[in-house]
Amino acid sequence: RVAERVAALEGCARIPVAVAGYAEPSNVFNLGTTTVLGTGGRAAEHLLAHPRCGVAVVAGSARPAFDDAVAEADARTRSLGTVAGINVSKGERLTLELVTLAASDVVAPPPAQGAAASAARP
Repeated sequence: RVAERVAALEGCARIPVAVAGYAEPSNVFNLGTTTVLGTGGRAAEHLLAHPRCGVAVVAGSARPAFDDAVAEADARTRSLGTVAGINVSKGERLTLELVTLAASDVVAPPPAQGAAASAARP
């Protein structure tokens, strides 16, 4: 589902991606061979190296290091949404947040009409 969310992002023809805290080989298969796998600090470096179009997919476990590295660079980020699921190999719940720099050209598409309508229903 992460690859689907990344593919739906708009604003850049090519979106370089880094994944922190969830280093499954399937990330490279689904997101492409240029995907960077690493720590929260490495994902922050990736965003800073690709300020207009970079995206980091950050697991909660990697978030403190990611936030520290972003703050150290005096940068600001914004969320492009989250993906929740289960890490099948570890049998644990996992929430991944898609993050970009605040001034990035990358935007998440608006929710589909049906999704907004069903979310409003009790």
